[in-house]
Amino acid sequence: MRVSSIVTASLLLLLFAASEAIIGIPVARGLDFAVAALFAVGLLRLVAPRKQRGRILAFTVVCLVLAALYLVPWSSRAHFLRRLDSVRPGMSVREVQGIMAGYMEGTGWPANPLAEPNEFSESPGQLTIPDALVFRHSDEPAYNSDWGVVHFRAGRVTKVEFSAD
Repeated sequence: MRVSSIVTASLLLLLFAASEAIIGIPVARGLDFAVAALFAVGLLRLVAPRKQRGRILAFTVVCLVLAALYLVPWSSRAHFLRRLDSVRPGMSVREVQGIMAGYMEGTGWPANPLAEPNEFSESPGQLTIPDALVFRHSDEPAYNSDWGVVHFRAGRVTKVEFSAD
């Protein structure tokens, strides 16, 4: 049981690290606590702390690695997705723009000259999505079409989605 929980937690930790640092997609909140709990089950015993100093040190290192994965901004995408995730259904356009302040608004793509203007978008000359605001975190080629799309009905958020480049 203890070995299997350490092996499982180690594999999850590697997967989370690859997701955060290599792919640029942050791990959902709470899953890092599950990994820490699996390591705790595998490493720690119900004995005096002085008898398991090495195990406590190993567990502390694992927790520090998990904290670094969560707190270090590995790419601009991770912070952007956390901000986008805080947009909730029912919010107004102004509330969304306040949360997403500092990010580019608009698709960055040229507009279709035959398309009707979008009442929510303040990005003239750019392609728009009807009844939606689009936010971007970067103009770099690897991320320039990472879109956070916030859909509205009657001026209130109905859906939030992320479209990766």
